[in-house]
Amino acid sequence: MRDRNRAAAEYTSAPDMDTVLDQARTALDNPTRELLAHIGTALRTIHPTLAMREVTRLAYAGRAASDAHGLGTPRAAAALRLMLRHMPRVDSPIPPSPITRAEYGMRLLKKAGPAAVAAAARWAAAQRVAELHRQAAADYAAAQAARNAHSTRAAMCIPTAATPAHGGAA
Repeated sequence: MRDRNRAAAEYTSAPDMDTVLDQARTALDNPTRELLAHIGTALRTIHPTLAMREVTRLAYAGRAASDAHGLGTPRAAAALRLMLRHMPRVDSPIPPSPITRAEYGMRLLKKAGPAAVAAAARWAAAQRVAELHRQAAADYAAAQAARNAHSTRAAMCIPTAATPAHGGAA
């Protein structure tokens, strides 16, 4: 009798184990949370009033996965599948009114959680600082080139509009 009960318990728990394994396989991990937060932040800031479409959802998920793990890599494909499982579909079922990109971004940020949102904000700030550094370096290089060009003209005595051609007073 005891063996029959144990066998019945093992038989009924097998589907439960399958669902537990499926849930563990599709659980929302921290890197995926951060990618969802990046996508949500981007959707809220870039054209937030436009209607959200399924193509936009797929494009943002694919871009985020390839940026994080490399273009066409197996890790990028796995990250894309995991993100798409957690990103709600837009076209089906069709809502009574179209959802905006900002509203969809808010849903993703809510799903990502506050820690991932904070990490995405830090990442966005770091990207902005890096962009400012690149811009400052380009401006400095342009100023150096202009200064070198001016000093070269002065050393070679190349006449300009400000200096007379024959050395006389203007």
